[in-house]
Amino acid sequence: KFADAFNEYTRAISLNPHTPVYYSNRAIACIKLFRFEQAEEDCNRALSFELPERDQVKALLRRATARDALQKYGGAEKDLRAVLALEPNNKQAREDLGALRRHQAELAESQRALVAQLRAQQGAAGAAGMPMGGAPGMPGMAGMPPGFDPSMLPPGFAEGMFGDGGAGMDDMYGMLGSG
Repeated sequence: KFADAFNEYTRAISLNPHTPVYYSNRAIACIKLFRFEQAEEDCNRALSFELPERDQVKALLRRATARDALQKYGGAEKDLRAVLALEPNNKQAREDLGALRRHQAELAESQRALVAQLRAQQGAAGAAGMPMGGAPGMPGMAGMPPGFDPSMLPPGFAEGMFGDGGAGMDDMYGMLGSG
């Protein structure tokens, strides 16, 4: 059903690329298909047009949903606040803002657990006299597990996770005793 809608809106866009509602509607199909990057792009495109307020609200809410799923929490919050500036009593925006805060807290907790796990692995390996690998040729990575590639972490992984506004990965390396 959503794949068909996606295909139909894609065809409509190819025939008339200057109709913002097609992008906004394809964005909701993308969200339902877990194609969040495409949904964000379609909302960006829809919002690049002059839109009536209610269409702006729809596109902003959809983009916030996509950004939340992509863990682009700052952008999602900005979109939800823009909705509330247009419609201060928008129930969905208020609920989504609460959900966004919960998602941020869950991600921070997952990150803390990962750091604790890495510390435990480092300690266990050191106690057993095993060499710690790390990523070859990357300074400050000696205490990391073999094959660890920090570029594979989600965007903003270590930002602010250490309670002091954090300096991101530098803080994580310091906590792990490397760097």
